[in-house]
Amino acid sequence: MLPQLSYQTAPRYPLQARKRGVSGYVKLQFDVLANGEVRRLRILESQPPGVFDNAVLDAARTWSYQPGEVLGDKVRVRLVRTIVFNLEDQP
Repeated sequence: MLPQLSYQTAPRYPLQARKRGVSGYVKLQFDVLANGEVRRLRILESQPPGVFDNAVLDAARTWSYQPGEVLGDKVRVRLVRTIVFNLEDQP
């Protein structure tokens, strides 16, 4: 069974990117440990490069999951998520 997200803080849209009307995304790889903590965060790709990286890393450090399981044992699982920053989706 794959890990299930139990708590997620949304990344903050960087002020300078918002002011300039910049949208983009970050592709993030991370491990969900057997206790549900998120560790070993790594940016795989971002567009535009470096603009949204810190916002995603800061938010992802607060996430928690119900751990993955194999045959009833809780296990570490590596996940990849893409977080999209789009001004049209902002309040």
